[in-house]
Amino acid sequence: MRLLRSSPLTRDLYFVTLWVGQAVSEIGTAVTTLVLPLLAITVLRASTVQIGILNACATLAVIAVSIPGGALVDRNAKVPLMIGCDALRGLLLAAVPILAVMHLLRMTELYAVSALVGALGLLFGVAYHAYYPSLVGNEQLGEANSKIASTEAFARVCGPGLGACLLAVVGAAGAVAADAISYLASVASLVLIWRHGRRTGRTEPGTPEEKTQHQSVFREAFEGFHLVIGDRVLSATAATVIISTGCLAITDAVLMYFLVHDLGLSTPEIGFVWAVGEGGGLAAAIVCGPILRCVGTARIMWIAVLAGPVGLLTAAADHADAVVLTSAFMIISSTRFVLFDVAQYSYRQTVSPPDAIGKVTATVRMSIAVSSTIGSIGGGWLGVAVGARATIVVATVLVSLSGLPVLLSPLRSVRDITEIPAVQQALRRSVLDEQLKHRPSEVVAVADTPQPRHQAIGHLEV
Repeated sequence: MRLLRSSPLTRDLYFVTLWVGQAVSEIGTAVTTLVLPLLAITVLRASTVQIGILNACATLAVIAVSIPGGALVDRNAKVPLMIGCDALRGLLLAAVPILAVMHLLRMTELYAVSALVGALGLLFGVAYHAYYPSLVGNEQLGEANSKIASTEAFARVCGPGLGACLLAVVGAAGAVAADAISYLASVASLVLIWRHGRRTGRTEPGTPEEKTQHQSVFREAFEGFHLVIGDRVLSATAATVIISTGCLAITDAVLMYFLVHDLGLSTPEIGFVWAVGEGGGLAAAIVCGPILRCVGTARIMWIAVLAGPVGLLTAAADHADAVVLTSAFMIISSTRFVLFDVAQYSYRQTVSPPDAIGKVTATVRMSIAVSSTIGSIGGGWLGVAVGARATIVVATVLVSLSGLPVLLSPLRSVRDITEIPAVQQALRRSVLDEQLKHRPSEVVAVADTPQPRHQAIGHLEV
């Protein structure tokens, strides 16, 4: 049976093609994460308020498309949707250097690009995280999440350094152009997957042919909220992610400005800080599997939130130690977020019904977008009102408090998420569903007979 198979993911050409294409795209996106605010600050002379608005534009667009986005993903074939999203993102980013060369680039255009790319990124991300679990099965879901987290962390490490190099060679507009080109790699990989799937008959669950009756978009969106709120652990982890992301948006609204104007760091130094700082996340993603096995998939989330006060390192920095302290802050912060995300992704994807992953993910992402929008605008305002350093202190205190939902949840009393009843039930249903495809009459008999929980899930690893 496919669910019980234990072949390495690196031998699955289907998954590897998707994985490699996304790695290239993620690196390009990481370049823009550094370059777009720097372009606004250094070329268009943007203030902290304008940087906050720039960041908020993307999250506002995410809010606008989240309600219909989850239903759209669950109703349609995901690969063609992802192809369209990446192609459009590439075209939009390509417009930035063209406008810059023509001397027509203003903050208005950057706001528009940020908003549209953010909306498309939401649709792509929901489809992506709803799609790859169908490729790997529950026993390899943890490994898949770890590999995807490692490429995202690798992108965050290489992207800023590459962006700094591109800034020195071709300028900020040219660096954005490199990101636009990187999306071609993702589109190419997705086209290969789509064509191979159509040729071999390897289709994804939830395609239009399998769903002949649709509920209203808003009813499906409500179901996503209901699923998140109805699970105590899922709601706790979601609350921590949502609140902490908003707090990080407060920091992001002023951090670049703080490093450039208050601490006097150069562009190469900022690129170095980002590259070294995100190295913690990369290292954590690479060794995530052994760490989760050693510490526990539930316990690691509980431990990760205890590192919230680390942002005070950056707030305490001056010009002499800015590179060291800011790098230390980013190393610790990226490490804890990667470990937390891998564990909570595995929990969410396991307990959510296969045909509702899109709705659940869209619900969480919409809530994150609302929180990020408030944080970006509030951070920009605080940067003007009390200064960048004080704003970072406020954000750090709030990040520390955001861990309370997890600290007070059932995660505190278990080592692994497989000890949580909701996960045990979901894994048991998954085993029975897979068996029904092969031996329906036999499994019905087994399903009617009470089984010890360890017999149903003992051979599965999340």
